[in-house]
Amino acid sequence: MAKNQHYKRWHGTDANIIVSLFEYGLLVRYAPSEKSWQCLYRNPNDPTRFSYGWKDEGDLKQMFLTDWARNDLLSFCSHVGATWKEWLERSVVERIYDVLQYYGALNIFGEDYSGGESAQDICKALHIKYQPEYEAA
Repeated sequence: MAKNQHYKRWHGTDANIIVSLFEYGLLVRYAPSEKSWQCLYRNPNDPTRFSYGWKDEGDLKQMFLTDWARNDLLSFCSHVGATWKEWLERSVVERIYDVLQYYGALNIFGEDYSGGESAQDICKALHIKYQPEYEAA
């Protein structure tokens, strides 16, 4: 039972998920059934709302080796202050965050035509006490 609960846990760039989501704009959790990471991120079209997307660990590597970002590898590594090898050794949360910061959510996850969810709805889903300041971008 405890093993399954681990997969339900959200992780962020900060130890505190509230800080990770509302200050850094990203939470991730692994979904074994999808063999991918579910990402909850700040919607770029409306920063008071949040959207969901998926990112596979293999895609993070492949996009730089043979896919659309292959010409950006050196500038990306310079931006994140790490060599390619060092970046690959970072946690998946950090790698997704780095890619999201460098390319933006639209390039990584595509358009969220639903418009995303409000901070209040996200707080309810994550069992976090809602605070009005969470609406601020």
